[in-house]
Amino acid sequence: MGARDRCRPLLMKPSIPVRAYHRILRPFRRFVRDREVARATRDLAAMRLESPVVVILMSGGLHVARLARARIPAGRPVLLVFNGLDRWESAWGRLNLAADGYLGFTTTLRHSEIINLLVDHLPTNFYLLDYDCFVLNDAWFARLGPLDERTMLSGCFPYTVAGTEVELAHTFLLYINRGLLCRLKARFGIGAEEATWETLPEAARIGIRKSGLADGIYPEPDRPYFDTLRALLLAGIGDGMKCAIVGRLPAHPVPNTEMVHVGGVSPRGHIFNFWLFRGAYFWRKALQHLADAELGRHYRAKFGNADPAALAAEFPGFASEMGKDLDALFDEIIRTSPCLPGNRTPPSVPGESPDTRERT
Repeated sequence: MGARDRCRPLLMKPSIPVRAYHRILRPFRRFVRDREVARATRDLAAMRLESPVVVILMSGGLHVARLARARIPAGRPVLLVFNGLDRWESAWGRLNLAADGYLGFTTTLRHSEIINLLVDHLPTNFYLLDYDCFVLNDAWFARLGPLDERTMLSGCFPYTVAGTEVELAHTFLLYINRGLLCRLKARFGIGAEEATWETLPEAARIGIRKSGLADGIYPEPDRPYFDTLRALLLAGIGDGMKCAIVGRLPAHPVPNTEMVHVGGVSPRGHIFNFWLFRGAYFWRKALQHLADAELGRHYRAKFGNADPAALAAEFPGFASEMGKDLDALFDEIIRTSPCLPGNRTPPSVPGESPDTRERT
């Protein structure tokens, strides 16, 4: 009997409060996480992929990632990172999403943690592609590289850092100079993780000030912190490094023939703004039109209602704000996807089959 099976009877004891239950499991989860990170570190160091396209998948996102994966041109190596997927999803992903390498975490790591692992241990530059970013013109992969020795990364979704003339690139699609970022991490004591001015090492604060950003000010006015990679990139710019902006694509989804980033795609049910609504609506629409029967059953059992029309009826104001043009764009992305042929269903995994897994 495995450790997970020994813990499962605790679920059937209503006398244990939820917080106490999670506190009991915390050391076990930490042990699993540390073991998986150590394995990923070894696997990354042993990989012999030349500039792979890395896609980080979250639980519930296989049908969406399938659309993004299908638009990566043949001949480009692909590394898929399964972040927090259950066992059935991981098996389905390996059967149906072709890749040259896989990393798997049953615990959910922060996006920045995975980027740090890639920068520290993958022995090559790499592309980083959001699983809800759809590259309609595959020439963008060639446009993003190669990088010179002073260019930290290249991107095509730019924004201007608040109060400065500095431009950074959103992380929807990047080409990363991992060797340079690795050296800058050591120099400034900060990696891809989120940070505040108070938590930054002094070396990073000095570098960020040199980039032109004033103390206490953050790159994006609506976020009172340095989001993923921002602090490291600004410190690097203050040290004379640069980010290459090779295109000016819209950060929000609008009809175009180059690339569409939907943003916020997930099965979430707690919706309180348009961004969350848009992502959940696309998630449901893609599941409705693309998933095979087994994957659809698994996700409906795990996440509940997957009808986009029901979501629109529940939030008529957000649905009206989205409008027919954006709805038609989502249909177009799904309808024209050069999807991989023939879904295959993984063997039943105890406790994880679509028909027996309890809804979470």
